Amino acid sequence: MPPAGVQSKTLWEQIKEGGWVMFPIALCSIATLYLIGDGDHPDEPQKAAPPDQEEALKTLFPAGRLRRRASLLQSESVTL
Repeated sequence: MPPAGVQSKTLWEQIKEGGWVMFPIALCSIATLYLIGDGDHPDEPQKAAPPDQEEALKTLFPAGRLRRRASLLQSESVTL
């Protein structure tokens, strides 16, 4: 029970009081939650690096060819 003189509002009353601006905020919040969930899939490594690019990088790392590694990463659209 709130102290005397303090009014408590429900969440829905606060949303209605906020007006139209609450809808874009809600959409952005939902989109953020989706993106957080979408990026948290360790069982899908092909999204981070396609298999052919992963194999090309594996062959370059033991060889110690730094310039070639850098050019490979810059020439391909890889999200690392």
